[in-house]
Amino acid sequence: MRALNILLCGSDPIALQKMARKFKADGLNVRIVDPVRDGLAFSEKFWDFLLIDLDGLNSFMRSLLPAVVKEFPNLPIIGISRRSGATVERLINEVGVELDGYAFDVPGPEDLIVSFPHIAARYKADDTRPLYSRP
Repeated sequence: MRALNILLCGSDPIALQKMARKFKADGLNVRIVDPVRDGLAFSEKFWDFLLIDLDGLNSFMRSLLPAVVKEFPNLPIIGISRRSGATVERLINEVGVELDGYAFDVPGPEDLIVSFPHIAARYKADDTRPLYSRP
């Protein structure tokens, strides 16, 4: 089974490094991209999730989010906020675009897979075995 590939971006390099360390400890492949605009150069096919640290996003980065969502319709984009009192409705109003999901703490791999069944299907099967065999 292969590891999840996570693209992580946001405005706070220290928070991003902390999240990246947690993801790596959980066995995920992670790449930090800062700012969000640098993420437009990646291949959607390689990454399983784009996680965006929504806390402290500046207006320029926030203005790029609709373009990122439009550019990568098949890539699940999850917003992360650890602020007290944050709700999905508040985050949508602040960000100006609805993302595929929201987390109020750094999500674990199980949380990501369970929330997105089409991603889970990739990890249930062993990539080295054929899905079926003909008699």
